[in-house]
Amino acid sequence: PYDLSGGGPVTEVPEVRALIDLLQAVHRPDHPLPLLSFLRGLLVGMGDDELYAFSRAGGAFDYRRPLPAATPAVLRERFGQAFGCLRTADDRLRHHSPAVAIQGIVEELGLIPFAASGGLGSSRAGSLVRLLALVRQGESDGLHWGRIVEALGRMVADPEGAAEQMTLETGRQDVVRLMNLHQAKGLQARVVFLADPMDTVVERQAPDFHVARQGPSGFLSLPVCRPRGEHGHEVIAEPAGWEEDAAEEARYLEAESLRLLYVAATRARNLLIISCYEGKRESGSWAPLYPHLAEVPELEEVEEPAARTPEPLPDWEEQMRVTASARESIGPATVAVRAVTEALPEEEDGWGSERPGHGRDYGTLVHLLLQAAVEQTLPADEAAAIRVLVARAELPAELADSAQAALTAFRASPLWSEIEAAATVYTEVPLAAPAELVPGLALPAGDLPTVLRGQADLLYRVPGGWKLVDYKTEGTPTDAPRHAVQLEAYADLWQAITSEPVKARGIWLTDPGIWVPL
Repeated sequence: PYDLSGGGPVTEVPEVRALIDLLQAVHRPDHPLPLLSFLRGLLVGMGDDELYAFSRAGGAFDYRRPLPAATPAVLRERFGQAFGCLRTADDRLRHHSPAVAIQGIVEELGLIPFAASGGLGSSRAGSLVRLLALVRQGESDGLHWGRIVEALGRMVADPEGAAEQMTLETGRQDVVRLMNLHQAKGLQARVVFLADPMDTVVERQAPDFHVARQGPSGFLSLPVCRPRGEHGHEVIAEPAGWEEDAAEEARYLEAESLRLLYVAATRARNLLIISCYEGKRESGSWAPLYPHLAEVPELEEVEEPAARTPEPLPDWEEQMRVTASARESIGPATVAVRAVTEALPEEEDGWGSERPGHGRDYGTLVHLLLQAAVEQTLPADEAAAIRVLVARAELPAELADSAQAALTAFRASPLWSEIEAAATVYTEVPLAAPAELVPGLALPAGDLPTVLRGQADLLYRVPGGWKLVDYKTEGTPTDAPRHAVQLEAYADLWQAITSEPVKARGIWLTDPGIWVPL
């Protein structure tokens, strides 16, 4: 086992880049470039020929849109799986905290075991763990998942500012620690290996700039170059005195190299092992040490230890038998759990799916907006946030105005003033209590004791007790009698839980902005 420090930016790890590509594609569904990066990357691996064929078939590079009917069967399956992966990720990010959502995406894709199974697996898998730690840090700083994804994108664009890679063994003491010399400063170990003696970058490359570090005033001396080939360059112009400046810079680099060599050679407490190539002792990172190695014995070669025999796989059939036996020992159910809505009167004609309105998804959206308004978690640009939510719910764009109007009406209501003045406010409250504490509901007969459960949209303290509010995005005040049964049950549940009275209850009709007391 080894612990890697300073292995380069975490964004250089293929699995990390693949995850960031996926998150950026979800974050910017209106921008095809992140999507193309995801499709051509590690997780999907499409070729340009497939992308071209999909475009020719009328396909849109937007995972929210359906695949065109003319898409060939093979491409339909490929794009269907890729777009389905993005929709699943989008759903996770919309319904969970950033850390939980992104952790779930990583687990569902199997990224960590996949990374760990390849070369430098511990480093690649550990870098994914490092990335998840950065996500948790962003969440603790109060960032929305979109802001976290933007920060990860900036790390890709500027690797120098990115976090460094780490291994799964980071923090353990019984491992080999790999690091560069800059990170070794101030550290010691019983045994130190100086590896990679043939790093002759400084010897091969002449200085390409000089900084005056002494004298009354500093200056930068910089020749003008243009690229030639993949790694070379051609000098177009040199500043006056460049030869002297270049020679001074070379002496500085040599001195810096000696300083690092001193750091390297003084890290070991008990044993220092220096590697070198036979016949090439005139160059390399540790060349100044070679003259002193003449009387030093070589390290004896040892046989590579045999790999540990892996433990046999468990007998899954036996495990299933044990599980089944344990399940049977639990015994039959002793309590029946029923929702309050199961005991409500049957819907009358014109009520339900045929009732005028914007549908269940719009109702869910408005509920979330009112909850966020009460909890004061809406972003500063509410209108933009509402438009994004409407688009993600695949609702008509004009419903953004309806949702904004519903939010405005709620804040202008007397209810809002009461909420702001209330000492205690709860939103989306889960309720549960024995059925005998909730009289008046027509429950089906059964042999088991029944527990009733429900969820109240809003509860807040008023003088002498509590006020219960239920949001409805459809219906009219004439529908109130049917809702009265539900709210009465919720009030009984809350009173059974808190032993405190519910002094008022009613329905807030969101679209007309009307309070209907019950």
